[in-house]
Amino acid sequence: MQTITIPRRFRGPPNSGNGGYVCGILARQIAGAAEVTLRAPPPLETELDLVEVGARVWELRQGTATIAVGRPVTFDLSRLQIQGTKTRERPASVNRRGTKKPPMVRSPVDRRRRPWAKSARTKKAAN
Repeated sequence: MQTITIPRRFRGPPNSGNGGYVCGILARQIAGAAEVTLRAPPPLETELDLVEVGARVWELRQGTATIAVGRPVTFDLSRLQIQGTKTRERPASVNRRGTKKPPMVRSPVDRRRRPWAKSARTKKAAN
């Protein structure tokens, strides 16, 4: 059994530890991919016990209260389905209607790309 203390600098909601930080501490005890579930808000500046309760299953406890539970998980990537896109392949210089796109002009004023306008300096010089 190990003990940890969550420093105040890792606070999340008021008087509670940041969930990502606390889950990361617990996941570090498990080799490979892990799933961690918070059961209660983790207290700050309090000694908490890291207890292995089963085969690679860990709990973060404050006394008898369970704060978080972590267990290993496996991913089966072969079951993922890749969804196709509705747009067809087209060159970057052609828009959706199939016509050529105008060249992009960088605006020195606001640094946004505006294909329909020339730079502000050119407009002032023309007036």
